[in-house]
Amino acid sequence: MNVSVENLAPCKKLVRVEIESQKVDEAFESITKDFQKQAAFPGFRPGKAPRDMVLRKYEKDIEEEVKKRLISDSYRKAIQEQNFDVLGYPDIEEIQFGRGQALQFAATIETAPE
Repeated sequence: MNVSVENLAPCKKLVRVEIESQKVDEAFESITKDFQKQAAFPGFRPGKAPRDMVLRKYEKDIEEEVKKRLISDSYRKAIQEQNFDVLGYPDIEEIQFGRGQALQFAATIETAPE
């Protein structure tokens, strides 16, 4: 995970985070397995549906879950690494995301005065 910080104002910072494509793929696999365990299709016992059927039906949901989980986890880690005292919620933008490629996003945060 690569983190870079830009100072926009005395109490405002722009945190750019990039997560390697390998971590993105691992998250896709993990969440696809979670969906597969809970998927119910006619003709299959619950949790025993073929992976490609699950992917076809729940592709958008899986992508959203991966994006949400990766961004929240990596944002939390980046803030802890940089030791920021964040006030309020981040404004997350510039999301580049896809299977097999790195996830990149920028978070604008308000910090407490030093």
